[in-house]
Amino acid sequence: MLIYEDTTDFQFNEAEHKYTVSFKVNDDKKDVWTTPRPVVGVTTICNIISKDALIGWSAKVASDYIKKNLKDIKDVVKVSDEAKREYINISKKGKETGTIGHELIEKLLKGDEPTPPEDKFLLKEYSSIKNAFEEWRDDFQPEPMTIEQAVYCKTHDFAGTFDLLCNINDKITLIDFKTTKTSYYNPDGIYASNFAQLGAYMLGLEEMLGCL
Repeated sequence: MLIYEDTTDFQFNEAEHKYTVSFKVNDDKKDVWTTPRPVVGVTTICNIISKDALIGWSAKVASDYIKKNLKDIKDVVKVSDEAKREYINISKKGKETGTIGHELIEKLLKGDEPTPPEDKFLLKEYSSIKNAFEEWRDDFQPEPMTIEQAVYCKTHDFAGTFDLLCNINDKITLIDFKTTKTSYYNPDGIYASNFAQLGAYMLGLEEMLGCL
């Protein structure tokens, strides 16, 4: 995709979820393109933001696992070792939920028929996400403009892909759907990194469109 007055070639490999960019430069009075190089993604940058609550959460997960599974003192070593890894298992399920959630919402936005997963856990998550999305769609009546759009910010050299640009009540609105769980500190499930992520997407989009 040529952007910035056709001086930048921005590419997104969806299968590998990797971004590359090359630039048109003048070399000996003729235009040539630089070798494509990788670009860091917005999600990777946002992961730098401290998530202090995760420390307490992982400890609670381990504690709850031990209380639930320790039946005999002879099994304390085995169960405690399993408990140390339980947060990894839960995080993996969370990532799987996020994947099916984004695929589901993308198909619903495009008017395609989604295919429910066979796994019982994922099917429950799938149904919950579908119900929540349809309730949101009925409440806000978004008019989709762009779905799953990759953007590149040349000034700060980062890229990312937002979920939806739409019109809601005559306002252009950029949206990134989340399947994160609520917590004691964030009862609505919205975290600081979400705002940073949306801000980065908007910065890249406005720069690409020449709004800055």
